[in-house]
Amino acid sequence: MSRKLTLELGLRLSHFTPWADHLGYGYAMFDPSLYNPSGSALNYDGFTWHAINNSILNPVFPTRALFWHPRFGIAYDVFGKGSTVVRGGWGRFYYHSAQFTTGLGVTGGEIAASLGSGHTLAQIDALDPNSAAVAVGIQGLNPKDDMNPYTDSYSFTISQKIPWSSLL
Repeated sequence: MSRKLTLELGLRLSHFTPWADHLGYGYAMFDPSLYNPSGSALNYDGFTWHAINNSILNPVFPTRALFWHPRFGIAYDVFGKGSTVVRGGWGRFYYHSAQFTTGLGVTGGEIAASLGSGHTLAQIDALDPNSAAVAVGIQGLNPKDDMNPYTDSYSFTISQKIPWSSLL
């Protein structure tokens, strides 16, 4: 920009391939049109996946064609002598989870139950999953959610040249 001001702009583009289930079950997807409020979690009301509905593709994990990772950096030489410099920057970094398994447990027949505390193993073994004492949790994906996790990183520094070619 000038002798005292440096500006850096950058843009990274990434494509993340969709996760796929190589066993062929597919990820559990929540479809509000299939939800029955008087139904049971054990009936997977509102959930569907490739193995029970082959019109749902595998992989079905939603993604975007491109994720934009903007970058910005600035440096300003306060007195124009290189002795006092103010620097700052910001960047957004999207990432793909290393192992994504949300929604696979249901399609493989997993039932996760929350029991609270104070149960012995014998009491847990005797529980009926259909009873009101067991809170069943099901995980699935939203087929319209194409978001990916990201981190915003930023920095700000003031550098001061001091005697004997040192920097503070």
